[in-house]
Amino acid sequence: MAKTITKRKRWAFRLAAIAIGLLPMVLAEAILAGLGLPSTPAANDPLVDLHQLKPLFAPALDDATLAIPSSRYDHFRPESIEREKPANQFRIFALGGSTVQGSPFTTETSFSTWLQLSLAAASNEHQWRVINCGGTSYASYRVAAILDEVIEYEPDLLIFFLGHNEFLEDRTYGNWKKWPRSSARVVESLASLRTVQLLRQLAAPLAKSSSVDPLPWVAESEVNARLDKYGGLEPYVRDQKWRNDIIEHFRITYTRMLRRAHDYGIPVIVCVPVSDLRDTPPFKVVIEPHASLEDQEKMKTLWQRIQLSSNSASERMQSCRELLECDPHHSGAAYVLGRLMLDQQKFSEAKYWLTVARDWDVCPLRATSEIETIVREAAGDLDAPLLDVLEKCESLSRHGIVGAPLLVDHVHPSVEVHQRIGRWLAEIMIEEGHLVAEDDWEERARTAYTAHLSTLGEYYFIRGRQRLEGLRKWTEGRAGEMSVE
Repeated sequence: MAKTITKRKRWAFRLAAIAIGLLPMVLAEAILAGLGLPSTPAANDPLVDLHQLKPLFAPALDDATLAIPSSRYDHFRPESIEREKPANQFRIFALGGSTVQGSPFTTETSFSTWLQLSLAAASNEHQWRVINCGGTSYASYRVAAILDEVIEYEPDLLIFFLGHNEFLEDRTYGNWKKWPRSSARVVESLASLRTVQLLRQLAAPLAKSSSVDPLPWVAESEVNARLDKYGGLEPYVRDQKWRNDIIEHFRITYTRMLRRAHDYGIPVIVCVPVSDLRDTPPFKVVIEPHASLEDQEKMKTLWQRIQLSSNSASERMQSCRELLECDPHHSGAAYVLGRLMLDQQKFSEAKYWLTVARDWDVCPLRATSEIETIVREAAGDLDAPLLDVLEKCESLSRHGIVGAPLLVDHVHPSVEVHQRIGRWLAEIMIEEGHLVAEDDWEERARTAYTAHLSTLGEYYFIRGRQRLEGLRKWTEGRAGEMSVE
């Protein structure tokens, strides 16, 4: 009995010591909450300091509406919502990058518009409202901050469609080491503390003036993409650690986004992004820099032979294989080999090598296979409905290899594919029980699509083609030549 009492006292003493140790932090959190500090709490990202990001929506002139301000139109399209959600409104937010926005056109022909028209054709039980929050060049950590905001606007459904923009900004991770998945939520919780956020804000000016890279990286208030500058391809080099860190950061962020929606009881539809394998060569090709000088010279010679169209297909294929033996991540040799395999109707091998070319592009402007896998696994872990846009487009493509005309460039679907995405999303919503559809809803939706297209006019599509040309220059690091607005 005495031993039991002693043991209880020992545990009571330990718990009291822990409580006393935590008391200053608890008091600090209470005081900061009372003072409303920090005034703009950052999204809970342990690797990126987002305190400089501003809310996407701001009060409009009538004070009854929240709208994306014109100062954000470089990256977003005009969009607004009622401050007080109407009683019968079913509110959907589509979150992601320029694909969500409908680039190189705009939201008028994005899947968000076709989804809203599809829902209206399928059922009149709700006032259907799809809000497009697609931000040009927005990576997952910036989209996560928008998610944290729109959760407060009473969404009935969220759509996540992202993954292409992860490598755009020149962020650093210092000596960050990956932590086990089981501890990620603990780290996220610590990052959400007001004390930690305030210390980040106070330390940010010091970090900027220091010669040492800050950890976490301090994000600017708006996207500062490498390719937004003329010669933007130059900073891209072969850096395996940087790639791995970015992919791991995407996994952490994407999982957090889904878990956050789940914790609030908000349904999510997850979209797997699609990219062009067949018609888009790597944006930058670099020979392995750590190879010996002798091997580098050999690889340069092989690469020159590969690019000589006067050489026979068999000679070029042999040179590709030799180069890939020396450097398995040479995206240029992988792409040429894939195209040559395609010409010889060896479709499974062609798809394999074209995927390698995409995944090891030194300037990765398309979601890699690892990112696609993370999206699928994250949806599976939380049992979120999955729209595998990549798989759907493969089924529409010759030999299952995606290219034109389904996509207008390296990642952006055509208007017709956006229409299909809108219908696919509506079908998932019907399957998930969000609405009971009329039997002829698809026919009525197509009629509504035709009527909507007739309102846009020829100039809308001319401007879209102009933007497409600007996008091509941007991907070539020629942003200074863009003049589409």
